[in-house]
Amino acid sequence: MLFALRSIIHTVFHSVSAAWFVFFKRRLVAAQPLTDPGERHDDDGIPVVHLRGSSYQRGYQHGVLCRDELARLQTLAWEYAPQTATQRLGVPAWLSRILIKPLLRYLSATYLSRVSADAKAEMQGLADGSGVPVADVVVNTLVWEVLAIFTAPKREHCSEVAISGAHTETGQSLLGYNYDVIVAGDRQVVEGFLALFVVSPQHGYPYVTPNVIGSIGINTAMNPHIAFGWDNTYLNAQASRATQQGSYMVALRDVALQCDSVATTFDRLRKEQRCESDISVVIDASTVGVVELAGTVATLRDDPFAVWSANQLTALRAFDRRDLANSRDQRYTDLVASLTAPVHIADVARVLRDTGAPAHERQIANPATTFAVIYDLAHGRLWIAFGGSPAVHQRLLCFDRHGNRYPEADIPAIRLATLQET
Repeated sequence: MLFALRSIIHTVFHSVSAAWFVFFKRRLVAAQPLTDPGERHDDDGIPVVHLRGSSYQRGYQHGVLCRDELARLQTLAWEYAPQTATQRLGVPAWLSRILIKPLLRYLSATYLSRVSADAKAEMQGLADGSGVPVADVVVNTLVWEVLAIFTAPKREHCSEVAISGAHTETGQSLLGYNYDVIVAGDRQVVEGFLALFVVSPQHGYPYVTPNVIGSIGINTAMNPHIAFGWDNTYLNAQASRATQQGSYMVALRDVALQCDSVATTFDRLRKEQRCESDISVVIDASTVGVVELAGTVATLRDDPFAVWSANQLTALRAFDRRDLANSRDQRYTDLVASLTAPVHIADVARVLRDTGAPAHERQIANPATTFAVIYDLAHGRLWIAFGGSPAVHQRLLCFDRHGNRYPEADIPAIRLATLQET
């Protein structure tokens, strides 16, 4: 009885706080003086954005340096939001056009009570630097998690593979990540709005992340000690759900800033009790692991050679809503089994591209794959491809974690028709 009463009080408090923030246009933190403008350069079509200093200053730099793209993104996103609400939720189109903006602002704001002051400062800085309302920056950061509460897509999306350091050419672990949008229409608010962010914080580890402009939450990143990628899935009725979820993408920002091993990453992420499920593949120099969270349950699975996730719970399979065989999981099983040590960067690219399968059975790389990244901890390098269908079949451009470009190390594109390198 006491627990139920406490839950009701918490729910009412979060709801009132969210409504107050949205409708009275409250600031998250006070403005701060800007002592570093950050910097940006574009390299082979990739915006490379350097953010430095305090959380507020990094957010402000982000807003100023990406202001033009963010303005276009906001216009496009609010045009797309009513369409996707109708598609995902079955809401009549006329009602979506009226309600979707205040509803998404409100639902996103309900997360704020569980967002750290540090993360709020970065959101406010981004709003101040870009001129975008802070409520919309909150939506940019949290919208995918909000949508995931209400709808479960019919197909799997993001996936990852990791090879442990003892079996790689570099002597340290490798990680490959395909970012897949949930439904086809989502590409328009991701593709064309991606950048490589090189983050040098006042406090915490420096990190590099390919990310959508306008969000402080992240899906994937590399700091000097670890790299990770995230995909979320959907729980069945057997799972014990938390009553109010925090933001997993903001939690991953904490991981990039604070964690230095697979073990410390698991310790941080297991605190995230959500009403949905999350899977993160994580590497440190020698170890690879998969953090699986299912409502209030958490586990870490590892392997001496390789791990992967095909957007489906494995160790916690009993809690996954999808009880059918996952064809991409079988593709990963087959492709990883075909690898021989020492495993090279190009081998990880071949797994993500899945070019050995007949075209109609290519499961890992697919039209939803909007960007891809491969991390090499030993040399602090990453290979990224933004856009294209699938993105990972495009040229993978090599950068280091400081944003320097190494074109001689690029991985060539492949032609889909012949599956030959070009």
